[in-house]
Parts: sequence; structure tokens; C-alpha cells
Amino acid sequence: PEPMLIITLGWWYMMLKLAELMDTVFFVLTKKNSHISALHVIHHSLVAWSVWMGVNFGATGQNAFFPFVNCFIHCVMYTYYALAALGPRLRPYLWWKRYLTQMQMSQFISLIVHGSIPVFYDCGFPPYFGYLTIFEASLFFALFFNFYVKTYRRQEAERSR
Repeated sequence: PEPMLIITLGWWYMMLKLAELMDTVFFVLTKKNSHISALHVIHHSLVAWSVWMGVNFGATGQNAFFPFVNCFIHCVMYTYYALAALGPRLRPYLWWKRYLTQMQMSQFISLIVHGSIPVFYDCGFPPYFGYLTIFEASLFFALFFNFYVKTYRRQEAERSR
């Protein structure tokens, strides 16, 4: 029962990631360039692919860590976006966006550490999934860090002038 539960939940998680990818495809096709960035396209494309790989070739408890952490981050993120969509009167309460980006970067660090386990210890999980996780999480960390520096460090510099 437990392996089937992991596969079933993994399949549903993959459907969520494919919906996010379709959202990106929709933005590209409708030329909503203000809604897309390299970070957005790379992130949604790679995550959809890697979740598909995980569900099809590595549906075990080791791979369950990523969806667990990622769903938590997305719950916080979509709460922020829902509040932001309610209009400008809530803007004073949305001061915590930079901390959301920091949470996302922390997620990638935790994924690098977790992905290292099968690389350094024989835990019965294929090491190539560990290498894939380390590569992807490092790439995403770099992309999100670049976004963070461009967005928040620039704001700090402008405020100090």
C-alpha cells in the first residue's frame, strides 16, 4: 500500500507541475512577456521533467522530500499572491515578499543536502537521482539568488541614496 500511495501522490504532484508548465506555455504563446523570465521558464520546465523522472523511475520515500518541502513553499507563496491580488490596500501588509524568496533559496539548500545522501551513503537509492537533485537545486538556487540580488539589493541601494 505505501509504494502505491507514493506513486499516486507523485502522479498528482506531477499534474500540478504540468499545470504550472502549461501556465508558462500560455504566457509565452500569448506574448505576456512581463509575466515570464528565464528563471520562470527554466524552473517550470525542469521541475516538470524531474518530477516525471521521479514518478517513473524513483517513486520512493527518498524522492518524497522534494514535493513535501516544495508544497509548503508554494502554500506560503500562493497565500502571498492571493493577498496581493486583493488590491493595493493590502500592500502595506505584504512587506514579507523578500523573505519568501529567502525561503525558496533555503528550500534549494535543503534539497542539495538531502540529494547528497545517496551520493555519499549507500542507502539503496540510485545516486544519479542525488546528482540530478544537486544539479537542479544548485541551478535554481543560482537563479533565485540572482533574482534576489537584482530585486532586493537594488531596492536597498536606492533607499540608501
